[in-house]
Amino acid sequence: MYNSISRTAKDHIQKLMADVFQNTLADWYGLSNLKIIGSLPSDVPLLEIHDRILDRVFVTDNGELLHLEFQSQIENNLYRFLAYASALALCHRKPIRTVVVYLTPMPSAPTQLNLRSLQYTVENIVIGDKHGPTVWQRLTAKEHTVWTDADILDLAFYPFMNDSRSPSERALKAAELAGSLPRPSGRLAAALIVGLTTSFVDPDVLKLMKEVLQMNDLISELEREAIERGWKKGHAQGFEQGIQQGIQQGIQQGIEKGIEKGIEKGIEKGIVEGRSQGVRQGQLNLVKAVLTTRLPEVPPEFLEIISTLDDRQLIELVLKVSSISSQEELHQALQSLH
Repeated sequence: MYNSISRTAKDHIQKLMADVFQNTLADWYGLSNLKIIGSLPSDVPLLEIHDRILDRVFVTDNGELLHLEFQSQIENNLYRFLAYASALALCHRKPIRTVVVYLTPMPSAPTQLNLRSLQYTVENIVIGDKHGPTVWQRLTAKEHTVWTDADILDLAFYPFMNDSRSPSERALKAAELAGSLPRPSGRLAAALIVGLTTSFVDPDVLKLMKEVLQMNDLISELEREAIERGWKKGHAQGFEQGIQQGIQQGIQQGIEKGIEKGIEKGIEKGIVEGRSQGVRQGQLNLVKAVLTTRLPEVPPEFLEIISTLDDRQLIELVLKVSSISSQEELHQALQSLH
């Protein structure tokens, strides 16, 4: 099929973006005081996520996770993003910053979901508002002079900018220009154009792009390079585990300097237990807050059942609760947990 590439290939392209453009990507998006230092798999346990082009989770230098969502249509409510952010927070125990990248012009898009005790906020970036002709004129005038990372990102996102040409025409023009550039600039631009546009252009245009960019050879090369550089799922998991172990060891060493071993052990146990109880209480509060906004009344017996759920059942309910719209659906959801 010309209109798709494998999930593995998309992962390689996004990891390439994180690795090569980590000093440029946040600035290009206009995210101030932020630096990307790596990426994580976007798969989250217990959460069904449909395959979307280049939606990805990045690790930042301030300890947060940057969750990028690419949208071609307006997101009228933020419950889906809230479910994803909640699952990420529960899985990784880190603050989540959600940025929605709209690839087409948007008059306005929601940025906040007010659930009283729970406040959820996203940031919107609209690529379709950028003036395409100005960007295209500047890029074509460069010819084969040195291209910066920002230039390559401009070319990769040009198909989605505001322009009189159709998106398919812009994508083909961008592919032709990328194909004429020397390495490594041309190769990097081609990889990003492939990853961003395959779901949005006409099949005939994508076939031409495949020929211009030699797509099969490009993806094979990316996969080989990903293996050579250690971009495997195990590497990402090991990176995350290394961060957690480093934090734990740092806390342990700091405590050992001034507290006797027996007291230290007690404090550590108390912290672990308190943290676990706090996470559980936060999950209960989230479920109750969402149900309060979704249902006119939540029967006390349902709240009692929810309070007796184990940790696994409670997490599953957290991920389902935003789609519940009646007491019957709540009853069915609770039954499905047992």
